[in-house]
Amino acid sequence: MVKKVPYLQYEILEFIHDGNKVTSIAELCGYPANSKIITSAINSLITKGLLDEKHKLTETALKLLNGHYRDRHIHKIYDKSNYALTIKNTLFNIVNNPYHRWYEYLEDFPGDFVKKYSEKYKVDNKYYLFDPFIGSGTTLISGKMLGLKGVGFDINPVMTFISKQKLDWSYDIAVFEKEYLKIIDWFVKNNANGNYLTKTPLGKMPKKEINQWLSPVKQKEIAALYWYIKNKVNPKYSDLFLLILASSSIKSSYVAFCPGTTFYPFRQKPDIISEFCNLARYVYEDLSSEYQKNKAVESEVHLASSLNIEDFKKIINKVDLIITSPPYPNDLEYTRQTRLEMYLLGFTEKMDDVQKIKRTMVKGSTKLIYNSDKPTSEILNNKRIQKIAKEIYKKTGGKNWGFDYPLMVQMYFSDMYKCLQNYYLTLVKGGTAILVVGDQTIQGVLVPVAEILEDISKEIGFKKTFIELHRKRRSTGHEVPIPEENLIITK
Repeated sequence: MVKKVPYLQYEILEFIHDGNKVTSIAELCGYPANSKIITSAINSLITKGLLDEKHKLTETALKLLNGHYRDRHIHKIYDKSNYALTIKNTLFNIVNNPYHRWYEYLEDFPGDFVKKYSEKYKVDNKYYLFDPFIGSGTTLISGKMLGLKGVGFDINPVMTFISKQKLDWSYDIAVFEKEYLKIIDWFVKNNANGNYLTKTPLGKMPKKEINQWLSPVKQKEIAALYWYIKNKVNPKYSDLFLLILASSSIKSSYVAFCPGTTFYPFRQKPDIISEFCNLARYVYEDLSSEYQKNKAVESEVHLASSLNIEDFKKIINKVDLIITSPPYPNDLEYTRQTRLEMYLLGFTEKMDDVQKIKRTMVKGSTKLIYNSDKPTSEILNNKRIQKIAKEIYKKTGGKNWGFDYPLMVQMYFSDMYKCLQNYYLTLVKGGTAILVVGDQTIQGVLVPVAEILEDISKEIGFKKTFIELHRKRRSTGHEVPIPEENLIITK
């Protein structure tokens, strides 16, 4: 059996197989000329017996390529008769996870969670249900299904785009079907013709990134679909189809979220048009569901920051329930998980654009820390937080990694302090905020996130606070399960 190799090494084998000179490999992979990373990868391939000393492929390398090259480079022949839309379960109008399933994202609570707490706290439609970290829209979609009007913020433009589409239930399914069939017909006939990658935002994505996410053939097919949707589809429906394209691109990509971002180029993944069809069918079914009776319920989504009081002006004293799952201090950098969509949908053209977004995010990752970052006086004077920061520093001090973890913890709570101040202003008297948050371990040091945020909430002025268990989960830095909790605070 031929052993698989890391993606970069496999990519080098493919470039050599296609007749490229070794001297051009670095550029083709998206690295600088004379890159030590590329040199090391080539030397490793020689050691493994996949390249000879003259950089020619060995029989072992050819066997490895034979198993994957066709799927990655050769366009399939598609039969459009396989991609018709059909509505299932129309007799009882039963739909599994409607609207939510249009785009799946890592989330910390299901739609039933929103139903439970909106009923418990007797949400009045005079006010708003609010999610300041809307993500893919779980809170507002669940609220809309219950007939509750809502407002959502997110600083990631991908997530605001996704949530807006998932909350727009005004589409005519007959027109939707007509436009869908036009897309399929064109794709089957034309996807392999022309280089649409250079004509679309996806072509701006750095080579070493796009090659991790997508095979060469899928890059071309997704770009072709984007071009047609953007230029030939009814403008009222184009963003909805771009949502379907973004979601199906992730499902057919090499990525896995666990909970970080990892790539598996040897894993068999579905073709893009099959996923596009499946997701279009979900949309078609959901736009025919019983929940359409609530399609006129107000749902506002804003590209806005929980840290910026200016973004809150329109909803001050207009919210009676907040349900959200803010970032944790877990060193996950969430733009990484939506990097493909950022480029595909045209929200970024270069890494500087990504950096601008990262600078505005709550700092739950060391990758979001910058030289100008300073903890607020409230956090510098918080003995509990400072004690934790010092304990982490003892574990990481003097090492060439992890030195910024103590600052990350301080900046995280500095940012969450600002967020909680803003939430206090939005809530009506007696209004409640529910934050699903998880304790963390950093180099073996426990960070009791919910407890610290509860202390901060009291300091800000919230009158009632308590913590209840949400679920238990494993931590790689802790021997026992640590909790995710619901922090419930009332103005």
